[in-house]
Amino acid sequence: RSNTDVVYIPTGPKKNQTRRLKMKHVLDSMHEDDEDIYAPIIVDKYAKKPDQLNGMCLAEFASTYKHTNVDDIDPESVESYTAPVSGHVNVPCSSIIIKLKDEMGKMRKRNKPCVPRWHSVSELKDPEGHYLRLLQLYLPWRNEEELLLSKPYKNTYEEYQHEIELNRQVYEPYADIDYADLEDNANLTSSSDSDEEDYSFMNPSLLECTEDVDDIPNTPSSVPYRRADLSLPTNVFYDMCASLNDEQRELLNYVLLWCHYSLWPQRDIENNSFHIFLTGGAGVGKSHLTIAIAEYCKRTLKYAGQNLDQPSVCITASTGKAASEIGGTTLHSAFRLPVKSKSLHLKDSELQRLRNKYKFLKVAIIDEISMINNKVLAMLDKRLQLLFENDSDFGGISILAVGDLLQLPPVCPPDIFADPTGTTYSTLAGSLWKRLFKLVELTKIVRQASDPQFAQILSRIREGNQTEEDQDVLMALNNKEISSWTQGCVKLFLTNHLAGIENSKALGNLASQKIVVRCKDSRRDQQTGVCDIDVPESSSIYQTANLPHEVVLCVGARFMLTVNLDVEDKLINGSLGTIMHLQISDQYPLNGIIFIKFDDPNAGNSLKNNRLPEHLRDCVPIKSKALEFDFRPKSGRYVSMVRRQYPGILAHAITIHKSQGSTYEYMVADMNNNVEGKKGKSGVKMGQAYTALSRCKTLEGLALRNFDMSKVKVNKPALKEMERLRNHGKLQFVHPLQEGNGNSFSLLNIRSWALHIDHFLLDPNFLQKCFIFCFTETHEVESRRDINCFNGDWTAIHKATAHGLAFCYNQHKITILQEYDMQGIEAMAFHVMYQGNLDFIIMLVYRMPGAVHNFVDILRDQMGCLPKDKRIILLGDFNLDQRNESNIALFSELQREFSLSQRSNSTTQIDGGILDLVFDNQSSTQVSFMPTVFSDHC
Repeated sequence: RSNTDVVYIPTGPKKNQTRRLKMKHVLDSMHEDDEDIYAPIIVDKYAKKPDQLNGMCLAEFASTYKHTNVDDIDPESVESYTAPVSGHVNVPCSSIIIKLKDEMGKMRKRNKPCVPRWHSVSELKDPEGHYLRLLQLYLPWRNEEELLLSKPYKNTYEEYQHEIELNRQVYEPYADIDYADLEDNANLTSSSDSDEEDYSFMNPSLLECTEDVDDIPNTPSSVPYRRADLSLPTNVFYDMCASLNDEQRELLNYVLLWCHYSLWPQRDIENNSFHIFLTGGAGVGKSHLTIAIAEYCKRTLKYAGQNLDQPSVCITASTGKAASEIGGTTLHSAFRLPVKSKSLHLKDSELQRLRNKYKFLKVAIIDEISMINNKVLAMLDKRLQLLFENDSDFGGISILAVGDLLQLPPVCPPDIFADPTGTTYSTLAGSLWKRLFKLVELTKIVRQASDPQFAQILSRIREGNQTEEDQDVLMALNNKEISSWTQGCVKLFLTNHLAGIENSKALGNLASQKIVVRCKDSRRDQQTGVCDIDVPESSSIYQTANLPHEVVLCVGARFMLTVNLDVEDKLINGSLGTIMHLQISDQYPLNGIIFIKFDDPNAGNSLKNNRLPEHLRDCVPIKSKALEFDFRPKSGRYVSMVRRQYPGILAHAITIHKSQGSTYEYMVADMNNNVEGKKGKSGVKMGQAYTALSRCKTLEGLALRNFDMSKVKVNKPALKEMERLRNHGKLQFVHPLQEGNGNSFSLLNIRSWALHIDHFLLDPNFLQKCFIFCFTETHEVESRRDINCFNGDWTAIHKATAHGLAFCYNQHKITILQEYDMQGIEAMAFHVMYQGNLDFIIMLVYRMPGAVHNFVDILRDQMGCLPKDKRIILLGDFNLDQRNESNIALFSELQREFSLSQRSNSTTQIDGGILDLVFDNQSSTQVSFMPTVFSDHC
């Protein structure tokens, strides 16, 4: 039963709309030639709505208002438009009445909106009918005849798509679901999970959890809440982590452990917030590592009650360009830091909004930290203390600062590491930077890995140690001939003025027609539904979701994406290409397509079409995007805006400042500083020449203009600060395996041998410090990728149980003396010899989640065949949480019989649970753990 009314809305062409004749006495009084024989329906009344409702769509109007007190229509007829559901309860009428135009009558606002219904039209079978229905229901209109004439309806829909979809989401929240995908997903699930496992969810007698929840010591604030708000596809994230070098992986491992302890604190382990400075020269992979860390934090730090707009990690940067490179926003925008004003005051409403947004924040990432001064860092400290009502440094939030102090310095001094001046308490407390931040320095160059000579030159230039030979190599690049370059190149300049001149010149040299496309901005006003705010043309694209106000398009022009369209398909912010064809109409310029041939031949492969003309088959079709951003008018609060525009800019030339963080195959760096701009001549700043040179991957792809060695300037105070950090401020982290004596073995629920064995082995700590690996849930019937393919010193024994087990060992350290046959249980057992002088029994077990039944009894029976005079190590994923007293009691008799002690005392699963257990009858050594990115077990 329901107390909510339902109203039917006729849609489609007028001739197909269901209508009712007027009452008999009304028809009798009419002239026989009068064709107006139908009673007005909700569509007619909507067309006569008062002007103050111009921004309201038909669906909202029909669900909000109902007819009242009409002279020529019987009340019985009015109610026929609204069919009450069984159990309807009358409520007092609303006092809000509207008067329709042309004497159509009056309507009363409902106390409670009703549910609108309509005839659905298949997009596949009748696309025009489908889009007409969307226009009629969700696009505000006044004259239905004009709407019906706006063919093709799909073009009109695309013109107003954002506004339509905002309204549609209210009444059709699941409109975007692809039911074919759901069916595929169901088929995939049914093929990967056994019926036996699924049955336990429907049969109460098989449910394991019969004890009180209170028995489990749980931290309310740390109950994980899983949701799919990830910015990277899982396979891309795994590949990104797999590509990390040893230096990068060390910091990732630190963050993995910190996140685990943050979710599941241990009594004897201190896990305070961290303050890390991740640095290194250009091209060492700082941004690559930062994205991997941010993604892991987003996947892991989940809390009960957390919404999609309440991040646990906030990704920011000093500039909009840097922020867009890592998928973040500017530091000032994220935390509403003042740009010019010294006051940190916030209105109560804004303060409350920020507190709600960052309620679950644990980590703040700041990229290009070299361009932030010490005053901004101090403001961030105070802002976070205010938001979290916590006097700890940065309000208790962990900070990962990323950048290179030897590249571009702050526009407004002093440097971030400078001691504060004045007589305030902050001055007396000293430098936040020097007191808190610990150094992690990457030294292995990735960008110029294919050109070691260039990499070494850049390393020396960065710190002002260039040799005469280095100078000769660079000077030889000055005025280098580039006509032989087959690919397009980008030109870097010191100023926007010079970059603009070059772009205009390059565009003027192209004979093709120039098309100027302006953006379309909109704001969903709650009262009128119309846009009432103009975003200034001068606004930076980094303030407008990386979409420009205006873009000039022309065949032959160089074009750079400013938005991540598809990371997996390599269509990312910064991708460069050449416009090969334009399919854009004058009437609907934002509904067109730009065909771009990207410099990277693998970019956009999934969108390329072999049925196109031959010259377009290597091109990627790029359409306009509608993206949201927060905008603050000169007077007023931040509002949510939407801009539709093609996601890119002309890229014949850009400034060195905007190039920071980018990588180019071919580029020309023009160091001309003698041209007058709007602000006069521009001097070369410290670190600017190094920043420009290091954007290129090879010496072969680099050319210079107006260059001499006097323009290579080093930030000496920054160099001194780096020496201090290297000598006294390094982050101290020891991998858990490095703490032992090197005689270790590893246990992991690998979640699929085929998918993850290579990911596991890429961490050198395991191969260096372990002599045995035990894996559960390998899902292998027979090994297709054996471990000796990755390392010839190792071999693996697989057992094709229901979920799969694998026992791997170093052949130079371990000898298998005997393998025992295990029955009635997923297990493997071996008698092994370690380096010829230490023998022991090791038994690997997996128990799937569900009722315990006689599992422990079977385990005891199988262990009965093992020699009792040997050391026994029993380990595996038992899925019996040892935080629960009743689960602990299950093993008590087994432990007494075999003199076993359970060594796992820390949470071993990301959702909180001591599930992976190690029993031992001799050693008193405690078990340590290390999370991984590809498994939810440690």
